[in-house]
Amino acid sequence: HMAGDPTFIAIQQGVLRITLRDGQFHDFSAGSSFIAADSLPKHISFDKQKHGHKASVIGDEMLKAIHVKLNNFSTT
Repeated sequence: HMAGDPTFIAIQQGVLRITLRDGQFHDFSAGSSFIAADSLPKHISFDKQKHGHKASVIGDEMLKAIHVKLNNFSTT
């Protein structure tokens, strides 16, 4: 899938693995945070063989995370 709108993610419990199409991955655990911001221009159709990432819960601990969509975010 794709993140679509930029999304701030903060992991509170468990381990979330984000795997890219080329096989590279990063594990995020409690205390980690990141902004997922992969998206496509409107004129390109999503192809699951080429675009996006996979998110998986690693281990037996339940994942608890905060997701905040940033598409309309403003600091003013």
